[in-house]
Amino acid sequence: MSDDARARGLGLCSRCHVRKASLRLDYARMSLCDECFVKFVERKVERTLEEYKMIERGDKLLLALSGGKDSSALLHIIKSLAPDVKLTCLHIDLGVEGFSEQCRSKAEELAGQEGVELEVVELRSFLGCTMSELASRRRKACSPCGLARRYILNYYGNLWGATKIATGHNLDDVLAVLWDLYVAGDLLQAVRLQPVTKHAHPKALSRIKPLIELTDFELKAYADIKALPYSPAQCPLGRESKLNKRKKLIDAIESMRPSFKHTFFKTHVKRVSPLLGPLLMARATDWRSCAKCGMPSKGEVCGMCRLKEDLKKG
Repeated sequence: MSDDARARGLGLCSRCHVRKASLRLDYARMSLCDECFVKFVERKVERTLEEYKMIERGDKLLLALSGGKDSSALLHIIKSLAPDVKLTCLHIDLGVEGFSEQCRSKAEELAGQEGVELEVVELRSFLGCTMSELASRRRKACSPCGLARRYILNYYGNLWGATKIATGHNLDDVLAVLWDLYVAGDLLQAVRLQPVTKHAHPKALSRIKPLIELTDFELKAYADIKALPYSPAQCPLGRESKLNKRKKLIDAIESMRPSFKHTFFKTHVKRVSPLLGPLLMARATDWRSCAKCGMPSKGEVCGMCRLKEDLKKG
């Protein structure tokens, strides 16, 4: 990365003015060396944690460790910034052929390197089939996959006494979803997408997104500089997903207007959300307990239990 940067003539680091810059952040109008870039990323996460009060005294975090770059960076940064926080990592082995093996291996390697407890849950043992098997029965697998992952994290978070769930969602992930919601005019659903998500049900654990102000590019660069174990592979079942297409569209806008991503996010959180928040509270659907499993649900039976029933019916 440094050689490429020198070839582009980035010059000296904008921060230390001593070392040669290795990468450029157009939205921040800075060229940084590896060392200053790492400090920049970690300080940004530290400010995000403080601004949204993501980690409080007595918290026990369940960290979703997928084996990808984002969750690997998240674990390393949380360990650096909050070394005393009680932390358990959970990896969900989705059983996607040619993909899940790599992710699980990297998650186990990183957990060992960071000295944290890692629990592995296999989707087959929980759902009765792997995601590859599920995809062979359904035309679209991303929606049930997301449902299963959210449910499993919340289920085991409750089982292990966690107070919050930390995920590696980054700025690009969040904006891809927000884009669709704004285009569809579903502003009430968009307002629910926040750095910290809270629900009224006692078993619906709060979710925090400490990386929400960092881009895909920044997190990959950070993981590479720190030599963190992670799998670069993309899930073959979601390679052409709608959200990935939205990311490419937003990247194209960002290339023409640097800082578009951060402006979009800040406008959503600081301006739109406060205006629509009271309306969201007034129209909020009361959470119930699923009649089958007792987990949070907006209907009599939760989505996970309905999915299990559908699979049993073939």
